[in-house]
Amino acid sequence: MKSKSPLAGKRVVHMETAAGEDIAIAARVRDDGQLYRLESWQPIEAGDIFILRADPTDLTEFLGKQELELVGPEGEIRSDITSSALKLTEAIVAPNSPLIGFGPRTLARLARDEFQLFAVARQGEPIGGRLHNVRFQTGDVLLLQARETGDPKVAAEIGLLPLPERGLRLGTPRRLGTAFAIFAGAIALSMTGVLPLAVAFIAAIVLYIIIGILPLRDLYRHIDWPVIVLLGAMIPVGQALQNTGADILIAESIAGTAGILPTWAIVALLLVATMLLTDVINNAATALIMAPISIATAQALDINPDAFLMTIAIGASCAFLTPIGHQSNTLVMGPGGYRFSDYWRLGLPLEIVVTLVAVPLIMLFWT
Repeated sequence: MKSKSPLAGKRVVHMETAAGEDIAIAARVRDDGQLYRLESWQPIEAGDIFILRADPTDLTEFLGKQELELVGPEGEIRSDITSSALKLTEAIVAPNSPLIGFGPRTLARLARDEFQLFAVARQGEPIGGRLHNVRFQTGDVLLLQARETGDPKVAAEIGLLPLPERGLRLGTPRRLGTAFAIFAGAIALSMTGVLPLAVAFIAAIVLYIIIGILPLRDLYRHIDWPVIVLLGAMIPVGQALQNTGADILIAESIAGTAGILPTWAIVALLLVATMLLTDVINNAATALIMAPISIATAQALDINPDAFLMTIAIGASCAFLTPIGHQSNTLVMGPGGYRFSDYWRLGLPLEIVVTLVAVPLIMLFWT
């Protein structure tokens, strides 16, 4: 900061106003070499050093107007800059994040001054240009500046998943043990027939809320509503297949190959068809569509339907060929720098392995 700069003697808020939306004022470097978070009321003095994030063109224009000096490779370099109050962290935009479709202003509002956006990467490539024009998408990686003493729950509330080295603390070991014990108890009650599966898990959720493991405000936040709506829409589709006789028609077509193909080949055919379908639509919806067809096929062949139902369950869980088959595939696409073609390159051999292993085991245990 030059002594003749029009910002000298003013406050940080005046610098932020002059910078506008195109330049982010990230931090301030004091004489002791420490990085400090900006406060709008702080005065600006000649010799102060600020860390800015901006497009080179915008930065050059701003430096010229405000008569500021650039400290970098062509000037004095401060090698003693450290930070005891700030840190840089990377986070991924989750599929259910309220930030999707919105920009940095929404992030600043929802983050309640906990984070400051530095950069955005999408599909392994940094997004250039002006940050205020960016609209967040699922899988985007955000480089954020955060306070060391900040609240880690804020990131989870706005749908940001920290990278492993910056992982959020999800609770104390005692609470993790309690949560695991309740979950295991719910499974045990359902396996022994004491309670139906749905009732057992609902009871576990109620216990989580009573004990305080799951805050009541988070109860509906983590529900994947698009999946719920999709399932609600697919149930009538499955029912329509039964009412119109389409499931029987498809099943009879498959059963018509029984004279040519053995049972294991029909199991493999159903498995492959289910895996291909689940790569395009949600796995639960795939199971709803394919389950009636598998039952009708088993009835047409006069064999135990359990084998075919197990085939559908396995196939619906194998969405390996596309990044849209499952939200986990989409989530890792950006941070991993993957392209669409990368999924089928690895997914196709994996589905072949699944088929070669699953078909013999299904025939052994379920027929």
